[in-house]
Amino acid sequence: KNYMKVVTNAIETSNVVQTCYDNELMKNLLPHLTEQLELCQKSLTAFLDTKRAEFPRFYFVSDPTLLEILSLGSDPQAVQPHFQSGLFDSLTAVTFDRVDKTKMLEMFSQQGECVKFITVDKYGHMEDNPVYAAGNIEVWLQKLVDGMQAAVKGIIKKANTTVAEAPLEE
Repeated sequence: KNYMKVVTNAIETSNVVQTCYDNELMKNLLPHLTEQLELCQKSLTAFLDTKRAEFPRFYFVSDPTLLEILSLGSDPQAVQPHFQSGLFDSLTAVTFDRVDKTKMLEMFSQQGECVKFITVDKYGHMEDNPVYAAGNIEVWLQKLVDGMQAAVKGIIKKANTTVAEAPLEE
């Protein structure tokens, strides 16, 4: 309301000097508007800090980028360009299922390496283990981290088993 009063007054007064200098409306309302703006900034900072506490990788992202990421939370595919902006070191993209747009099937590194989200059962068999981007963005990004770790762990486990079972060469 107060901001609109200032703008309306500026429109009605076509002279910039009269609008800005020796104007009682500006003298009275601008300090109040500044106070309200600072309050909004503090609330926004507190909100972003709660999101950073829930997903610590958000600490490596600037406030404007984090706001954009949070606004894209309901569209997981739109978040991908931000993977390299501080969220992940080597993850550049993920492949989504064609039918279920929340189902992530594989991940890609900066070098173009592709790794499927898998898990290895107790018998050493690899099974698909897709990651689902459902719920709040900080929740599904953590699921993505867990899925990446599980996939790499499973691949290393399988490689270790394969090497251990291979015959020794003379």
